[in-house]
Amino acid sequence: MGEHRLMSDDEHAQKRALVTAVVWKGGLIATAVAFILFVAPPRSWLPFVGLAVPFVFELTTSAWLLAKKNYAAVGPPGASIRRLRRSNIGFTVIVVALAWFAYSSPIFKLFVSSCSRADYERAMKELHEAPDAGARFHALHRAAMTTVFYGSIDDARRYGSELVAGGDRRVGGRIDGNAIHDGHTVLGLVALREGRVADAKAELLLAGGTVGSPNLDTFGPNVMLAKELLERHEDATVLAYFDLCGRFWDDHDRLARWSADIRAGRVPDFGANLIY
Repeated sequence: MGEHRLMSDDEHAQKRALVTAVVWKGGLIATAVAFILFVAPPRSWLPFVGLAVPFVFELTTSAWLLAKKNYAAVGPPGASIRRLRRSNIGFTVIVVALAWFAYSSPIFKLFVSSCSRADYERAMKELHEAPDAGARFHALHRAAMTTVFYGSIDDARRYGSELVAGGDRRVGGRIDGNAIHDGHTVLGLVALREGRVADAKAELLLAGGTVGSPNLDTFGPNVMLAKELLERHEDATVLAYFDLCGRFWDDHDRLARWSADIRAGRVPDFGANLIY
């Protein structure tokens, strides 16, 4: 049998440094993955990917050294502990700062969608458990929008078409302005995901052609489709859409501010109109 060698104080220190690195970065990465899967809006996590790659590599390397019991590979104990500690703290600070920027900067809002996976799951539960046709049609609005991001494109297309069709006969033949706007918005988002930009532009203008509703007249439209078309530099279509929205939305100042931002090459701060 081989002789069992006791670890030196240096090796103990090096091992502690490796364990700290693995636990700290592993915990941060696991938390980030959970946040992305269950909380974060789609695409809001993209800037974190490039940042995380070197830390995932370092985590993997540290775990491999621990498994091999090659503690000395991390370098002199004092230097290795200081390096790993600075790395852990730096990673945490950068991630927190980036997360703060992501949810406070109007610039970043261009890359953030209006719903989370939890929103999608709630919307689908409400849709499937609706007790009658009226309740189902009410639930269809949020179900259609969230399905674009988390469900199948075919389902999103079906829900959007159902909204448009149902909007024309919702109450005694009266047009449901919300359903018309939301349905065409969803169909436009579907078109973009299928590469049909011209169709998406047409759907945006059809959405803007709604007669309005108490909700649209007061709070304004969901501009998610307009935002995604702006990402593709379809400024003229979005400006025409804002002009149409001015026929039913009372907040002409906000529409004028958004239009001025686009003409000046700035990204509008759409705020809650990415959620309505």
